[in-house]
This record gives sequence, structure tokens and C-alpha cells, in this order.
Amino acid sequence: MWALLAARRGRWWLAGAAAALAVLSKYYLAILVVALIVEYLHQQDWSPRRIHRDIVGVAIPPALALGAWTVYMGRRFGQPLRFLHAEGTWKHHLAPPWTMVQVALQDITKRHYLSGGNAAGLVYTFDGVALLGLVAITVYAARRLRPAYTVLLGLGVLTLSTTGLPVSINRYMIPLAPIYLALGLLLARHRNAERAFVAVSVPISLYLLDHFVTGRWAG
Repeated sequence: MWALLAARRGRWWLAGAAAALAVLSKYYLAILVVALIVEYLHQQDWSPRRIHRDIVGVAIPPALALGAWTVYMGRRFGQPLRFLHAEGTWKHHLAPPWTMVQVALQDITKRHYLSGGNAAGLVYTFDGVALLGLVAITVYAARRLRPAYTVLLGLGVLTLSTTGLPVSINRYMIPLAPIYLALGLLLARHRNAERAFVAVSVPISLYLLDHFVTGRWAG
């Protein structure tokens, strides 16, 4: 959010610094750099003649942050890309989107508590629904929000749908700030939808919170 706010004000180095912090927290947020470049071009009316050297401010800080992190990993653990290898522990790997769909359906049907499995199946269902919701919000954002915000959401869909495993998608969606802007615009126009959203999301939140505080799988 801070990176996007700084970009809206034309403070590109500050936007890049905020993006660097985001990348260090979740490295897939490197997609922010692409969104910031799109915002820069949008503010310059997409004219190559209006591009100045300050555009590098959105890319250099994240690149330096990620580079420093790989150096630390290399010195500390002997593997500069250890943070990527760690994702393999959770069976995350690059895969086509249809692999995600196949695995999601298997997890839901085999683990769902209604079909003799356990409650983790319901949590997997939430993850699958969250990804579908992100796709829908991205389509809506393309009509209502700035191009950079749509690009960020679109890259979010691409990133989350190609990890090979539909786990914790709802958590990974939290940093995608345009989600809240799009939801705010949508629900403000449809009060009944707003009430329905609250009525559904509050019980789900309490359900997941109960799982988390009692040491069970919450996504």
C-alpha cells in the first residue's frame, strides 16, 4: 500500500524503498515493481519522451534488497537461493494453473469433513474460493481502477495460480492492496451485497481464528 501511495504522488524512490520492504517480507511481491513501472508510464501519458531517469527509483531498491538477501543466505547457509528451496518444503513449485485446479479439487474432496476426511478440507475450500474471488476482483478492477492496480492484481492471480499447491492463498492475497479498493467501490454501490459480504466473512474469520489459536490448520 505504501509503495502505491508514494507512486501516486510521484515519489518514485520512496515507492521503490517501500517495495523493497515488501519484497523482503514476501519475495513474490517483486511483482510490485512491474505495477510501479506501469504507474510511472501512466502518469507520463505513456509517452516515451517523458520517461526520465527517476524511473529507476522503483526498481533499484527492490533489486538491492533481494540481492542483499541472497548474499546473506549464501554466507549464512551456503545457498543464495535457500529461501526459494524452502518453498519446496510446502510443495510449492512452478506449475501450470490447471495443476492448481486439479490439486485443489483433490484436496477438497479427499479431506472435506463432510466426505469422511477432516476439517482441513474446508480450509482448502476457502483457499480455492479466495483465488476465484481474486480473479473476479481483477476483472472488476480492470474497469474501475488505475492500470497499475489491475496489473498488480493480474500478476497476483498469475503468481498464486502457478505455485502448484492451493495452500494459504488467502494469506498471500493480503498484501494486494487494490483488492480492498475494488471491494470498497463494489460494495458501496450495492448495500445488500455489503451486508451479505459481512454476514459471510465474519463467521469464516471466526472459524479460522478458532483453528489458529487452538493449533489447528488455518491456511
